[in-house]
Amino acid sequence: MRAPDVWLVVVAAAVIVEGIVLVGIMRLVGLLYRRLPPVGAPVADLGPDIGTEARPFEGSDLDGVPTEVVQRAAAQSLLLVYMSPRCDACSEVAPALSTIRKYENARVVIAATKGAKSEWSAFVDKEGLNAFPIVTAESLPEAWRISASPFAILIAARGVIAAKGYVNRLEHLESLFEYAEQDVAASSQMKA
Repeated sequence: MRAPDVWLVVVAAAVIVEGIVLVGIMRLVGLLYRRLPPVGAPVADLGPDIGTEARPFEGSDLDGVPTEVVQRAAAQSLLLVYMSPRCDACSEVAPALSTIRKYENARVVIAATKGAKSEWSAFVDKEGLNAFPIVTAESLPEAWRISASPFAILIAARGVIAAKGYVNRLEHLESLFEYAEQDVAASSQMKA
């Protein structure tokens, strides 16, 4: 065998070994993915206390028209999602809002926490959020101790805070509804 032929055999053998190793790693990752359950929405000691009555508040839409966000006798639950147009995680959670609205009996409202009207208009168009009411309530994040977005609060139809947490994907949003159905207290939710 000539020297170039030996190198060709060595390179071919190395590629085959690397392929086998890569398939093995992909299999292990797949097994781990199937075995690990989805993680619920991480919760910190922020936001209103679970089980307390959600006090009504008024905000305004992006055009400045006053609107009541939390109503006393609502027919369905309210998912209030604090978002910012400058937040990358908010862009990731935006598509999940349509799914939640479709499959859960909840009204979804986006609370605009930061950003100018022009930023919000661009964000709404980019993320396809035209179907959702967007309210600005500058004092609400401070009053409810919310310091980061995206943060969601699920208010049950009976007007009490049912669940809350940081959300950045569909599984986190779904977990809020599961917590509410199971009537799980904040202490048993996953801490951030």
